[in-house]
Amino acid sequence: FEDFLLYKAHADGLSNRSIKAYGDILARFEAWLDGKHPADVGRDELLVFTGPYLHKQGLKPISRRPYVACMRELYVWLAKVRHEMETNPAEEIGYPLTGRRLPRFLSLENAEKLLWAPDLDTFAGIRDSAMFAVLIGCGLRVSGICALNDSNLITHMVKNEPRLAIRAIEKGDKERILPMPREADLLLRIYLEHPDMQGIDRSLPDGDKVLFVSTGNRKCPEHEYFGERRRLTQRGIYGIIQRHGLKAGIPTSQLHPHAMR
Repeated sequence: FEDFLLYKAHADGLSNRSIKAYGDILARFEAWLDGKHPADVGRDELLVFTGPYLHKQGLKPISRRPYVACMRELYVWLAKVRHEMETNPAEEIGYPLTGRRLPRFLSLENAEKLLWAPDLDTFAGIRDSAMFAVLIGCGLRVSGICALNDSNLITHMVKNEPRLAIRAIEKGDKERILPMPREADLLLRIYLEHPDMQGIDRSLPDGDKVLFVSTGNRKCPEHEYFGERRRLTQRGIYGIIQRHGLKAGIPTSQLHPHAMR
């Protein structure tokens, strides 16, 4: 299994997150094998593992799909790379059928309410509006917006006018260039040029700077409250969205970053 994970990491370029997920799946598969070699397992047994066994473990169909994907990849590797099998018993294992719920999204009306809900006479309000504008306008994941630094901002020309864009690295270590709508561009510039921002030490060891900063951290002493510790957390962003959204009368089902995405 270690050899398989190394192969997927180096030959197929799987992200650390995917390798960790495959590792967790293989640990459960190893326990189920109970000492048996994977090459000695047939199609019917794999159907039992990915079906009734995982079902009894409490996994819903959508949660069993990664297990099927992992088994398929593992047995392709055993058959075609390691040549330990003549046939691939996982080739015909189907994915469990899952119903798909309609996505809950933030309506345009509520997006406008949320965007202008913060108090723009305060630094925190400017920060929150700028962050909402980037989330809504660029479709970032919450992990992506947490990780933003000044170096992720680039300037390009749109109809002979300088406009900010974001170079984002998100799920799967994929890099994307996200053009920024005019409102987001304006609010972000106001945020970065705010007088209160100039007094915040958000510098990182590599010379970069945290983009979206927190304004209070009870767990961190004042003399240590700088740099990376100034970064807004995912939990903090959820709280900010909930606070402003509920005050604006927006349903809770729309008050999360993925609804904006």
